[in-house]
Amino acid sequence: MHNNDRRQILPDYGPHMPANETWFEKLMREADEAGEFDDLPGSGKPIADLDRPYDPAWWAKKWMQRETVAEAARDVATKVRREIPRILAGVNEDLMRRQLGDLNREIEHVNGRLPDVDRLPLLDVEGMIIGRASRPADS
Repeated sequence: MHNNDRRQILPDYGPHMPANETWFEKLMREADEAGEFDDLPGSGKPIADLDRPYDPAWWAKKWMQRETVAEAARDVATKVRREIPRILAGVNEDLMRRQLGDLNREIEHVNGRLPDVDRLPLLDVEGMIIGRASRPADS
């Protein structure tokens, strides 16, 4: 294929794209100008472990660490699903508040080790107690 043939296949980017800018570079520049990279996680923070010596097994160690945290989150989520019906079946609202608060503390503890997108939602203690009181009793 001759060089002239190649130019006919490529799309015309118009007068706004410098001759030495590729399509991808144009997309990146436009996204940057639109502020799409302004609030990325880790923005403005130093690169983690940059000051540590190279470890060829770094990826395996990080994976194990993530899996351990993910397993802890799954365990807490399972406990929450199992405990809520038992707690809300009680009659003492103060005890319910205390037990639901304990579950929230466990959620907060595991959330402190999870990335923002994977965090578990906290329980609405008062909403759950009010919702329980407004439900008709099982017959």
